[in-house]
Amino acid sequence: SGIGAEIAAVLAARGLGVTVVARREAKLVDLAGELASRYGVRAEFIVADLTDEISRADIAKELDGRALSVNVLVNNAGLTTMGPVSRSDPAREIALVRTDVEAVVHLCSLFVPGMVERRSGAILNVASTAAFQPLPGQASYGASKAFVLSYGHALRGELRAAGVTATVLCPGPVETGFAEAAGLSDA
Repeated sequence: SGIGAEIAAVLAARGLGVTVVARREAKLVDLAGELASRYGVRAEFIVADLTDEISRADIAKELDGRALSVNVLVNNAGLTTMGPVSRSDPAREIALVRTDVEAVVHLCSLFVPGMVERRSGAILNVASTAAFQPLPGQASYGASKAFVLSYGHALRGELRAAGVTATVLCPGPVETGFAEAAGLSDA
């Protein structure tokens, strides 16, 4: 949804086949159908929970089973928590780190080797303007996005000679449903 759906549409508009991944199958079915219909590309989906290591590993297996290779990897999934660490829910904080940090590293580790072997590919890791300063009340989110930014810069340096690009996108606040899911409002 949100930024991820827009990025998928941009890639499809450029004639690239897309495989969208998220937890909610109904939304994925709709998005894949819309992309295939609008842009005439192969558009598929995989239902996966990016907080879960096995679910992430299954993405690679599913793509292999479909004879698909990843040429453009977009790591866009994310969530945030609200409030001071002293009142945080440990399970929610760990889910944030698994989604916003661990999934980025895991998916890059799964798919970058194939790109390097083919000497072609692109990685887009979505961070946030939150990566540039501490965020009291959203400490884990700000720190996770700082990680994604630093990781992306390092990855770009590693891949420069391999014919693979790595980019970090740092959007500011965007009306996507992300803030609403976190309990933020415009009021």
